[in-house]
Amino acid sequence: MEASVASSARLVGTAAIVATAGLAMFTPSGPWQPLSVLLGALAVAAVAIGVVMGRPGWLAGAVVLLLARVGVHGLADDLTPGLAATAFGLVLLVELAVLSLEVRVIPRQVSLAVVRSVILAVGAAVGVEVVLLSGLVGDGDGNQLWGLAAAGLVGLMVVAVSRSYAANRDGTSQSR
Repeated sequence: MEASVASSARLVGTAAIVATAGLAMFTPSGPWQPLSVLLGALAVAAVAIGVVMGRPGWLAGAVVLLLARVGVHGLADDLTPGLAATAFGLVLLVELAVLSLEVRVIPRQVSLAVVRSVILAVGAAVGVEVVLLSGLVGDGDGNQLWGLAAAGLVGLMVVAVSRSYAANRDGTSQSR
């Protein structure tokens, strides 16, 4: 059973790193490319360190780097792979990385949890696409406010998951 849990955690952690690398592969052309490449490489390294060492704070750092990278792509006027695909990748990498950390502490059915993670990531992508297509996000300064609100929400989610994981790992509860 121990070998199965360890291999499941490694496999899911590897999938999180691959999801991050998939997001990091898209770079704009022009003067913003070196910054995009640097932020992507740092995000992949942060996810790898977080998964291997079991430190959720590194995952939060990776999400922040990837969100900053989306901003760089916006400045370069090249939102490849698109906001919906980016939302899918971000949610998937966070879900899989946290699942990798969680499986080490809490025995659970990994295959069902991975399916749930993919469903949540698809839901996030669909949600972003619906918001974009519905016209709720306008042109100009409103986009920056929506972006800041979304980045703050993702950051809060990552911090909440990190605290939950840390509490489960330490055997304490943090109720507020």
